[in-house]
Amino acid sequence: MTSDTTLYAKWMWNNAKRIDDFQEPWNGTIGGYLKTKYYNSSKWTMISNNSTRKVNGYIPIEMQGELTEGALFPKEDVLTAVKSSGVASTYGGCGPIAMMGIMDYYARYRGYSSIMNDPTNKKDRIQLAYDILRNTKTSEIPIGKESTQSGSNIKTSTLTLPDDYVEGFTKVMKLYGLDKQITAKNYGGLNIFDHKNLCIKHAKESIDKGIPVTMYTGGKGEKGLFSGHFVNLYEYRVFKGVDRFGKPITQTIFNARPNFGFDQISDAFADADVLDFALSGVIIYDVKDSNQLIRAIDFSRDFVNDNGQGQYFFYNKTANITTSDGFTFGTSRLRCGYIENQYLVLSANRSGAGHAFLEMNFDINIKAMNFDISLWGDFEGLGYQDSIKLYYKDENNEWQEHMSFLPPSMSTFKDYPDNYYTVFPALTNGIKFEVIEMNPSGSRNKGRVILGDMNLFY
Repeated sequence: MTSDTTLYAKWMWNNAKRIDDFQEPWNGTIGGYLKTKYYNSSKWTMISNNSTRKVNGYIPIEMQGELTEGALFPKEDVLTAVKSSGVASTYGGCGPIAMMGIMDYYARYRGYSSIMNDPTNKKDRIQLAYDILRNTKTSEIPIGKESTQSGSNIKTSTLTLPDDYVEGFTKVMKLYGLDKQITAKNYGGLNIFDHKNLCIKHAKESIDKGIPVTMYTGGKGEKGLFSGHFVNLYEYRVFKGVDRFGKPITQTIFNARPNFGFDQISDAFADADVLDFALSGVIIYDVKDSNQLIRAIDFSRDFVNDNGQGQYFFYNKTANITTSDGFTFGTSRLRCGYIENQYLVLSANRSGAGHAFLEMNFDINIKAMNFDISLWGDFEGLGYQDSIKLYYKDENNEWQEHMSFLPPSMSTFKDYPDNYYTVFPALTNGIKFEVIEMNPSGSRNKGRVILGDMNLFY
């Protein structure tokens, strides 16, 4: 070797580790991480960043953890669903669990109540986990042996292939009537030309829209949080530095939900180069419609009497309603009120009544709606001869019947309503729920129909 020979060595860097977990003198900072990864580099600064929180105010939750430690979707709920679903996995698999986190995001923050009516309700969470586990294909692969009192057992890990993930996601969305609204597409799987940069591009574009991304990684023997795993991405940061030769270099870092039960405020930074691994990629979600959620509590101020109490008036009343997120629409109502500080209710069965309705008029044209509806209880006096209907306003501002509900077949559990997704025949700016009792009687308010969350798609 002569004195003018320059020797280059390939730096064997583990991109699978969580940046926060590197035990280095720079104490886990991204800038320090990049200086160490790129030998003798300098001047690292962040040049761009975005997150779903910046776009719409929300990020997906960290799955699992303990309820007593603030977990929003506890591990015990997942394990309960695993046991009842009959799947071979002992823990559910990182793919299905990541899917639970994505669907929780749409239910908890984006108003898709057909996924979960109430994400704070344990039964709703378990049902979602069950539906995902039952509809997502997984397999058990051996990863070694573990010692037991009777000898040793083969230790396995649950594998979800990306295309099986997408198929499972589609099946569950169809089950909830949302397969036309929210879709998933797999980008990756094979380490093709420019595979990593294409995945990064798709992930950044999705986050810019306020939509989280699921990243899956293979591995080349590396150990780390992001090796052989499904995680949900919600933030990216792009850094620019100068390498040891003075040339500019850039690096993308993602913030992720690994779903190992970390607390809800912890970062989990992932080097985007983890997508260099074979069988790595991203799953991108597409939301076809804009949506506007209307909840019962939005009527709490205007659908009461002067004393702030719920009341079914025997004459028409009008009011403008403004939701918690600032959406305003006009209403006209008859015997419709906000009752017991919780329920939006129509009541048609009382002497002198027989008719109840809620009319809503919007400044937007909606094409579909997802909504909850139920009877108050078993003894409302509504039978086969009575009617509960949903109307929409046509282009001539005339009411057209759209759906009819048979009272004896409706849910009688206030907190477990029937859920419907319906597409209107044409764009409409008005809907009306109407209840007609053919033989109203009595001095008590009966014939009660509860309207729950209404999610408008436009």
